[in-house]
Amino acid sequence: MRTSTAAAGSTAFFLVAPGTVVGVIPWLITRWEIPGSTSGWRAAQVLGVVLIVAGLIPVVHAFAQFAKAGGTPMPLAPTQRLVVNGFNRYVRNPMYAGLLIVILGQALLFGSLSLRAVRHLCVDHYRVIRSLVRETHPGPNLWERIRGIPAQRACVASPLASVDTRR
Repeated sequence: MRTSTAAAGSTAFFLVAPGTVVGVIPWLITRWEIPGSTSGWRAAQVLGVVLIVAGLIPVVHAFAQFAKAGGTPMPLAPTQRLVVNGFNRYVRNPMYAGLLIVILGQALLFGSLSLRAVRHLCVDHYRVIRSLVRETHPGPNLWERIRGIPAQRACVASPLASVDTRR
């Protein structure tokens, strides 16, 4: 896939998937209304803003890395090779991690227990997806790509690297 096509696909997927999780759903819950606050609560709100900004950094960076690799994070248009640089080098899924940090920041900013519940649902969703990935046997094409990565990076680069291949 050409880089420009991959960038357009990544942008569209970014607006739909993370845009829904950290944009539409929090808006439906809070209507972006920040409650009146005391000085102690204001400190929590400032921390919330910091977490929102910090959480968006790995998300945007990871999407950019997928576009540079000629694909998207969307399963229907994956990259031809594993993305193992940037935040993907240190975290199995920087998009999930970043979005969870954003949701936590939003919960602090808006003082919303409902957003905390959304965060817990996202964590549970990630755990279910991760366990399903570990239980399924990926195709040989993926294993060829994983084998091309040095061993110390393969376990960081892919959640599938710890799957038993002796089946």
